[in-house]
Amino acid sequence: MEETVSIINKGSSRSFAIIDELGRGTSTFDGYSIAYSVLNYIVNHIKCRCLFSTHYHMLLDNFRNKSGI
Repeated sequence: MEETVSIINKGSSRSFAIIDELGRGTSTFDGYSIAYSVLNYIVNHIKCRCLFSTHYHMLLDNFRNKSGI
């Protein structure tokens, strides 16, 4: 999570973030909430290029039609 905080605090539109399995090891809904919130923040506020690997396939439904994905 320290790396995630660094991305959120220091990331800019010129950044390239790599996030792998964020929220893994928590309960399903806690992990999904963390992954969703971070991805949403990156897409809507930081707007940087990002490689986001996840096992929460539900995120596909939420971000499928989002501009920039």
